[in-house]
Amino acid sequence: DGPVTLAPAQERIWLFQQMEPDAATYNVTLIVRFTGPLDAERLAAAMDETVRRHEALRTVYQLVDGVVHARTLEPPRGILRRHGHAVPEADRATMEEVVATETARPFRLDSDVSIRALLVQRDEDTHDLIYTAHHLAMDGMSVGIFARDLVTLYMGGALPPLRARYADFAEAENRRWSGALLHRELKFWQEYLDGAPKLLEVPTDRPRVSQLRFTG
Repeated sequence: DGPVTLAPAQERIWLFQQMEPDAATYNVTLIVRFTGPLDAERLAAAMDETVRRHEALRTVYQLVDGVVHARTLEPPRGILRRHGHAVPEADRATMEEVVATETARPFRLDSDVSIRALLVQRDEDTHDLIYTAHHLAMDGMSVGIFARDLVTLYMGGALPPLRARYADFAEAENRRWSGALLHRELKFWQEYLDGAPKLLEVPTDRPRVSQLRFTG
C-alpha cells in the first residue's frame, strides 16, 4: 500500500516524457471493432471494471523528495466516452481526425489515469472502440490482455484474481538491481563504453532535423 518506486524501465519512459511533456510519443492506441447489436452501457461497465482490475491503468507518477513514485488511484468511473454523432464508414477523413485527436492528446502523468476510451458508432450494427493508454501502463503484450479482459467482462464472463500487481514486480526489480549486482553491472558498461562517440555517426540520405518529429 502507498507510493512505490518505479521499475527501471518505467523510470526511463517517465524521464523521456518529462523532456517532452506535451508530446504524445509514448501513447499507445488501439481500435477494436464491434459488429452486431452493442450494449454501450454494459461496455462502459466492463471498461470501468477492467481499469479497476489492472492497477497500472489507474496509477499516477509523482515526485517525492526528488524521486518519482507510483501511486494507485481509487477505481474511476466513466472511462468510456461516446462520440457525439455517428461517423459513416465512407467518411474516412472524419474518422482519421477523431483517431488522430485521441492519439495526440498527452497524459498528465502526475494526475491522470493512464487510459482513455471513445466509442464511435459507424452504422446501426457497427461500432469502433478507440482506446489510448500511456506506455507506462501498457505495451504490446498488455494490449492483448486488456482487450481479452474487456471482452470477457462485456460477455458476462468471470476472470480469476490476479496473482500479482505491477507494483510487486517493480519492487522485486529494484531489490534485484541494487547493491553489489548494480555496482558490478554499472562498472562493466562504463568500462565497455569508455571512449564511445558522443553521436552515432550513421550515414543518412538526408540532414539531421533540428527538432525531433518521431516519424522514423
